[in-house]
Amino acid sequence: MLRKLFAQSAMEYLMTYGWAILIMVVVLAGLLQMGVLNSYTFTPKAQTGSCSIYRPYGAHNSNLAVKKGVCTNEIPQYVAYFNGATSSLTGNFASTTGPVTINMWISESSGPTNYNQYYLVWGNMNTHSGFTLRDSWPRTAFACISSITNTAWGQFFAGYPQGKPNVWYMATAEYDTNAQTINLYLNGVLQSTTPITGTFSPLAGVFTIHNSTYAVDLISNVQFYNTTLSANDIKNLYYEGIGGAPIQLNHIVGWWPLNNDVNDYSGNNYAGTPSNVIFTSTWTNGYTIP
Repeated sequence: MLRKLFAQSAMEYLMTYGWAILIMVVVLAGLLQMGVLNSYTFTPKAQTGSCSIYRPYGAHNSNLAVKKGVCTNEIPQYVAYFNGATSSLTGNFASTTGPVTINMWISESSGPTNYNQYYLVWGNMNTHSGFTLRDSWPRTAFACISSITNTAWGQFFAGYPQGKPNVWYMATAEYDTNAQTINLYLNGVLQSTTPITGTFSPLAGVFTIHNSTYAVDLISNVQFYNTTLSANDIKNLYYEGIGGAPIQLNHIVGWWPLNNDVNDYSGNNYAGTPSNVIFTSTWTNGYTIP
């Protein structure tokens, strides 16, 4: 008898409150999908400009350069949102014919069968001289070097594992002048080493950070070095996460965290001029702390 009464009571409860419970489940599922209940929502985030590099002897002088501020590798509040058509960040930059490393975090949206590219170029854009970190559709390469090689436009690609839309990756490209190779890394792991011939000769001029048309993409924590980072250095950068500060402070030339501004926090004053660059705080879906 008690069992029957209990079952009847349970059925009445479900009939009375079942729709309310179902609605709550649907709402919670929607909040999870939108990232509202993402654990990163409640994680402390780095304030804009909280970490920078201080150069006591002025810009472009690396003597006694140190990190200044709160440099605890917290994830950023914001990342840069490039609309794939008109978004860009440009500014003045110095050239170099020596070794170079570019490191950045990227997350690309799904898109059509055309390719999209992440560029970080200095030099003459019209003659295609410079140094490029590039992602080519359909995600067969997350980085390449572009330069004048034997007076010809040269691009050196690597077959990275196919990326996934809306997932964050750390991509690294470096030009090793000693070994005459292009080294490409994904998430701190070497993917390929490509021998090159000819001369890498970027021109003094401008730098540009942008992606091409056809896609909406997120970019964060762009770092330029005038040296070849070691495999351990690159692995350490990855394990610092998307909010990681630069290493090798005597070789960091430009640093754009893109955490709600376009300032260069390397101490070398290479702040860029943005065009239709938007900063978003809803970026954490697809990011996993290394």
